[in-house]
Amino acid sequence: MADSTLPRGMKPHPSGRFMHLRSTLRMTTFLGFAGGFLLAYQNSSLRLWGWKENELEQTRDRDELGQLAREGKPLYGETDLPEYIQGVAHRNSMWSQLKFGVLPWFNFVNHQHHGTDPAKYKEDA
Repeated sequence: MADSTLPRGMKPHPSGRFMHLRSTLRMTTFLGFAGGFLLAYQNSSLRLWGWKENELEQTRDRDELGQLAREGKPLYGETDLPEYIQGVAHRNSMWSQLKFGVLPWFNFVNHQHHGTDPAKYKEDA
């Protein structure tokens, strides 16, 4: 690239013409992957809530939790946490998917506050 094509006062980068784009491309690639993951997570959550098409998830949920009910195991896993802490985790993440674009909030706590009656899985079993 000739110096006459650059704006006044600028010099070409010694390593090549597009070397200065490397960090920008890395950042945009990371943001794209992170945004894609968060969008897929949010769409999955909306399907599990029943706000989008979820026939496959309902069938899988019925089969998996029905199997746990037949075996006499707890439907939503076991935890060592006190009931109060389980309730806090539930309340903090109950509507978190609606604000997911502002503050991604994940819930990794096993708790019994799922809004479904476990008896329906025992009837299927």
